[in-house]
Amino acid sequence: MSEKVVMVLHEIPIPNPPIQKGKLSLTMSPGQWDTVLEIAYEEGAVLLEVDTDKHGNEIITKAYQNPNPNPVIDDKPEAA
Repeated sequence: MSEKVVMVLHEIPIPNPPIQKGKLSLTMSPGQWDTVLEIAYEEGAVLLEVDTDKHGNEIITKAYQNPNPNPVIDDKPEAA
């Protein structure tokens, strides 16, 4: 029998502006979770949860970001 692993996301204030130059941001529906979101979260991307308001407009309701992302590995050779 396999155990289901539950990941608890670290909620952050919604960035202003929500999409920022030089930062990876992905949108997600409430309750959505998949491998792409998991890898992005582990690498430090901002996940923006999008829902609809009472008028049917999409709005950002929450934001999440891993406080301890995987370290970036620079595999470029040193300059001579």
